[in-house]
Parts: sequence; structure tokens; C-alpha cells
Amino acid sequence: GPEPGQDGDAGAQVQASATGQGHDIKAASAQVLAELRREKTKGMLIQLPVDEVNKTQLEGLLKILKQYHGHVPVSLRLRQPARWSVEAKLPAHLAVLPSDDCMQAIETLCGRQAVTLR
Repeated sequence: GPEPGQDGDAGAQVQASATGQGHDIKAASAQVLAELRREKTKGMLIQLPVDEVNKTQLEGLLKILKQYHGHVPVSLRLRQPARWSVEAKLPAHLAVLPSDDCMQAIETLCGRQAVTLR
């Protein structure tokens, strides 16, 4: 049979989605991008200015990280702009799956510049 890791009908699936509606192709490419991001992402960095951090925000962040649990390690960097910053790697049980929804949730809570994938 096919070798491990080789999907016998992967080619057929690609064919089918390519001949489908434009919407299918968009959805397929979004899926490919999401998968690429999953494979390429080595970590997620969340940066927060110390002056603006509060308990509610941190609790909200914790909730998001747990909701989108995955394999990508998360680091949290607290910074006092122009003075200092400290970065901590969060424990493994707070690793995430960096989906669009996850990123969006963090940006909504912490601001657009807060989250970076690396």
C-alpha cells in the first residue's frame, strides 16, 4: 500500500476542490494557511505594557489560552516602555493552537500589537 505519511487520495481531493466553486478554493487555501501556520509556528509572544495590565485582563488571557489549547508554547512579555521588559515562558498546559480565532481573541483583549507568532 502507500507509504506511511502518504495519503493515497490526496491528489484526488485537490483535483475535486480545484474544480469546485471559487468559495471552495478560498476555504481550502485558508485551511492550508492555517495548517502552515500550525506547522511553522514555534511560539507565541504576548506583550503587555506593565502600566496597562490588570487582573481582569490577565484572567481573560488565561481563559483564551485554555480555550485554544494546543502545542505552541506561549511567552508573556511585560514591559515598561523605554525602560525594561521581562519575558516569561508560560507552562506547557497554557500552550495554544494559534488559530485566527485565538489571535483575534487575544488582540481584542490586549490590543492589536500584543500578539506575535515566531
